[in-house]
Amino acid sequence: MQKIIKALAAVVLCVSLGLSTPLSKSKIINLEDCAVVKSVGLEDAGGIDEITFVESLVNDASSAQKQSVIAAKDKNFADAMRKAQILADKYLTFSFVNDYIIGMPTAKKGISSCLDFISCSKKAQLSSFVYFSESDARSLLEDISKDVTSTDEVLLNLNNAGSDYGYYYPVTVTDLLCSDTMGESAVPIIGQKTDGENTAKKSVIVFKGYAIIKNMKAVYTIDKRQSRAYNILNNKLKKSFVDVLGNVVKINKAHCKYSFNIAGNRLLGTAVDIDLSMSIDSVSGANLNNEKIADFLRVSAEKELTSEIEELLKTAHSNNSDILNLGSKIRARTGKAVSADFRAVEYCVRINSRFCADYNFRKGLAAK
Repeated sequence: MQKIIKALAAVVLCVSLGLSTPLSKSKIINLEDCAVVKSVGLEDAGGIDEITFVESLVNDASSAQKQSVIAAKDKNFADAMRKAQILADKYLTFSFVNDYIIGMPTAKKGISSCLDFISCSKKAQLSSFVYFSESDARSLLEDISKDVTSTDEVLLNLNNAGSDYGYYYPVTVTDLLCSDTMGESAVPIIGQKTDGENTAKKSVIVFKGYAIIKNMKAVYTIDKRQSRAYNILNNKLKKSFVDVLGNVVKINKAHCKYSFNIAGNRLLGTAVDIDLSMSIDSVSGANLNNEKIADFLRVSAEKELTSEIEELLKTAHSNNSDILNLGSKIRARTGKAVSADFRAVEYCVRINSRFCADYNFRKGLAAK
């Protein structure tokens, strides 16, 4: 028994010594030798793939964050990533990537190679957000990285602003990977702000609209107005605001119910009933003691949203697009597949709006 114990002790000692050899030390990377990558740009130029990283470094002396852009090209994204690692001064860590940006030139040709690269990575987070850049991905990341604010924080602020105003809903890697089974999907397009100025920033990135994806390709785009309509019709709107002659009506909740007109296995039309819960966010000269004025604000906001929805459906018609994924909705409800010429599908949209409070201040503000 003693011989066995001594033998085991010798093995443990050898393993301990082995772990502390110079060879094993080379596998241990100190934190100060690392650079955190939170934003990645991808471009597929047909036989040549380009990958762009924004690495964040912390200056110990000033605790100020510094960013630098590293870009590399090769015959595929994996080789381009290895080349970028050689170009970097620090070891690039990818476990914290929050954002993937794909240029519109690549999106129009197809994003399958980009998603394959992301999903095959053992370190990629499938909950990371995906954006399309109005220009190429590298140019946009270079613009964002000029500011002190980190790229991922810039994009996080953009997400929050988009959610507040209802213009877009963030899309993750998982959402895109599942889009093939859902039909069509929408990805936010971001780009430089062309109006207004913020002297504190060298680059102001804004939401431009959605790119509609079909078979992993961007087939057409919709603007901000139509993007809000898309979120309403797909039950993705959390809240939004509508300006009515300087008065602001807040959309607190929107919910859609669908019914279908099907002949055989062919979809002829659909009716959408939209329930809108509203409130008045701010007033500029409107007398809310007058019931007719309060009702005018509600109806005007409803008309604005109706106009945006009509624009979206007109665009879908012209592109023969199932932008509302009616096919998957019908299959989920009935278990049957239907065919349709979406240039001929008829839409009937009915909106029921209400204020969630009684704006009669003579009697007091009473919640309904």
